[in-house]
Amino acid sequence: MNTDKRMHGMAPLGIAGAQGRGASTGNRFICVYLRLSAVALSLALGCAGLAPAQDKPARGKVVVEDLKIRSGEGDKTATRQLAEMYYLGRSGVKQDFSEAARWYEKLAKQGDARAQSSLGLMYARGYGVEKNPQTFPEGSPEPD
Repeated sequence: MNTDKRMHGMAPLGIAGAQGRGASTGNRFICVYLRLSAVALSLALGCAGLAPAQDKPARGKVVVEDLKIRSGEGDKTATRQLAEMYYLGRSGVKQDFSEAARWYEKLAKQGDARAQSSLGLMYARGYGVEKNPQTFPEGSPEPD
């Protein structure tokens, strides 16, 4: 049985190209449509900030500098973001426990309970600070 006659005009693009017939108009339309859809999706994700992390390291420096300025102005959210970025090594920032401890300590001194807890765990485990389960930042309440 001759498969060329049975599949004429309906062959997948790869088979049609291998047999020298080229792609049918419908297949070309589908290929163009899929490519345009992929471009539109990439643009949409890029605008939403969800694009792949191709440019994150360059943007990371800008973000860190902005957060440091905001933290210096008393923005607790910016200070927390800096602490977590350094603790986890996010947004193009290399993981640095001692730098994370410095930012958590700044928050802990402002009475932030989460930062006090995080800093306490860092002291208990010796992450970026000298291991000492009895160390408490200034201004934090003493345990009962």
